[in-house]
Amino acid sequence: MYTHRISLDCITYGTEETTDTYFQFVLREIHNAKCGGDPETSPVVDRYRVYRRSGKIEWLERIEGDWRPYNPAQIR
Repeated sequence: MYTHRISLDCITYGTEETTDTYFQFVLREIHNAKCGGDPETSPVVDRYRVYRRSGKIEWLERIEGDWRPYNPAQIR
């Protein structure tokens, strides 16, 4: 999904929230000599929630601020 947006070598992830129901993680840009950008920043690329029982994935639509069903074809 990100291969046309940013090199996978220039992305990192981290857990932001965990509950009994889901865990939430963030993808961030890596800024360094190889990837470019300001090394003092680590901008968010996307946020996701994965529901433990169902395996359902949601994606945070940043403009509206709503969690939506993950559909890679709709995320650009």
